[in-house]
Amino acid sequence: MLGFFQEYRAEKALEALKKMAAHTATVIRGGVESEIPARELVPGDIVVLSVGDKIPADLRLLEAVNLQVDETALTGESAPPEKETDSVIRCAAG
Repeated sequence: MLGFFQEYRAEKALEALKKMAAHTATVIRGGVESEIPARELVPGDIVVLSVGDKIPADLRLLEAVNLQVDETALTGESAPPEKETDSVIRCAAG
């Protein structure tokens, strides 16, 4: 009985995550803005975000003005942190 209950809760959690996921993304490819299925995103795509959009993938910000992202479902933080376009610093493995 306990195994069934745990499996049921896991399935419900997975369904909730699927509902939160973005199904489409607005991208700029070859200078043309278009909407594509999020599963078709590839490295190098430029994703355009607007107010209320769900973020379709891990992204590096190129430009942002007062961008805040509600990450409460993932991190448990009570307030959305402000995002910035700081450069990523990479360390050389040696």
